Amino acid sequence: DDVIFVVVPLLLAALLTIASSTLFNLPFNFANVIVLPVLFGVGVDSAIHLVYRYRTDPKSRASILSTSTARGVVFSSLTTIAGFGSLAVSTHRGTASMGELLTIGVILTLICTLLVLPAMLPREAK
Repeated sequence: DDVIFVVVPLLLAALLTIASSTLFNLPFNFANVIVLPVLFGVGVDSAIHLVYRYRTDPKSRASILSTSTARGVVFSSLTTIAGFGSLAVSTHRGTASMGELLTIGVILTLICTLLVLPAMLPREAK
């Protein structure tokens, strides 16, 4: 049950990242093919934290986005975006394309985690 809550926003973010790569003309190549596995590894953490907070704190169920956990997820994602974004300014085209796609992917993962995940969570926990 909780696995579905964690995985669905990640799958949506992966699909949107692939769509964005087409939109921004960033083709997959040997340098940036690692983007999707990295996004799953980075993004699963945020979703797990939110689901865990939802399950362990009954008071936060009505407004999970107003908790300190949600703020922590945002700040963690922003630092990850800054780190991957710095790769985008590399002079090596492969590294730069990987940084661009990772930056886009983490932004989309954050958006999907903060919008889709709370919408999926039931108001009453088991």
